Amino acid sequence: MKARKALWSMTSEARSKNDVRNSYFVRKIWAEEELVKATYNEEALTKTESAKNIKKRNNREICNELSKLKRENVLRESHRIRMKADNDVRDFMAEIRIAEMKQAADEQHLLKEKRLEKARELRQNEIDQRLHKLQEDAELLKKQESQQQINKASFRKELVKQMRENELRKLRKNEEIARDREENKRILEKYKNDQMEEQQRKQNKCKESGQQIRKMIEDNALAKARERFKETQSGKQYLKYLKDREIGREERRAAKGKKLTHLRTIGERIGLDVYKIEMEKVKRNEFLYNLHAGEMKVKEERKVQEARKNDMLKTLAFREEIQRVMLERAEDHEKERRILEEENSGYKTAFAEQNEQNRKNKLKRLEYRNDLRKMIELRQMKKAESAYQDKLEHDHRVNIESQRLENVARERLSLLRVELKDILKYLPTKVLTNEERKLFK
Repeated sequence: MKARKALWSMTSEARSKNDVRNSYFVRKIWAEEELVKATYNEEALTKTESAKNIKKRNNREICNELSKLKRENVLRESHRIRMKADNDVRDFMAEIRIAEMKQAADEQHLLKEKRLEKARELRQNEIDQRLHKLQEDAELLKKQESQQQINKASFRKELVKQMRENELRKLRKNEEIARDREENKRILEKYKNDQMEEQQRKQNKCKESGQQIRKMIEDNALAKARERFKETQSGKQYLKYLKDREIGREERRAAKGKKLTHLRTIGERIGLDVYKIEMEKVKRNEFLYNLHAGEMKVKEERKVQEARKNDMLKTLAFREEIQRVMLERAEDHEKERRILEEENSGYKTAFAEQNEQNRKNKLKRLEYRNDLRKMIELRQMKKAESAYQDKLEHDHRVNIESQRLENVARERLSLLRVELKDILKYLPTKVLTNEERKLFK
């Protein structure tokens, strides 16, 4: 009964101390959660919800999960330590009960075997329970350690994956920039080739137009030569005609003279009236012939003037055509110059926009690098803080363990003081320490 009262007092004291430790851990966890909430609220107020903030929030959640796992491990470890303290006390009490049973067996020899058997069974059951509990604790600890390793490995894989994705994104951006540059080069080369082809086409067109102009000039010169040849031929024909006309006139005069001679002879025969009528008819015929010859001459002169006028009109039209072609060529050159200036200005604008885009991309990359560096520094700070917290927790566990051992030793002494000294000889050799045996000699 006294041993049970001492056990009950020890258990109450241990529970009160455990309650103090639990309240300490609760306050600590609550303070850390409040700090995390305040940090998250501050970041939510100062930053917009972008991809980077989502990534940081995910990383923060991962860190919080790891911190929670560590806290749970600490609580499990402290609980295990408390359970271990209770087991030590129970083991010692079991040894005392065994000693009491041995003492009772000496006093009651008849119940010795039964009590010993019962004690062995109790001890074996206790040992089995302890072994089973230790195995469960070991398996739980292994599971926790494996889970921590898995979480760390997954965190490392996630970080490596993010870094690889960033590198791949950077490589893709560089490839896109290289492709844009190649595309710009191809566009410039195509533009230069088009310009060269256009210039070649214009030169060919100018050559063709020059050849056409030369051909027109040659055709006009040939037409003029033909006209002149025709005029010369017509002049020769006209001279031949005049010559033939003079010859005809001479022949007609000769015929007329013959006829007049004949008529005179006839007039002499017929009479003077008939002679006069014939003379008037001859004069009228000569007048009509001269009139017809004058009309023919006027027609020939009119034809020559019209031909000259047509030549002049053709020359003027040819000159106007040449001037029109020259004006069209000047307009084409002006249009080409304007198009070239517009294209140059467009390419300058495109190059300026490309340079501005490259500058923005460079600023984004620098910003991403700064964010990544800050994130790494934040993780390093969190790791350092976590290591410091682990050290504090380890020191705290060491202090708790030392306090527990001290409490166990104190409780053992209190239990030994309650029992009689005769029972000490029934305790096994390894149950009591040398100091305890010296105190109770």
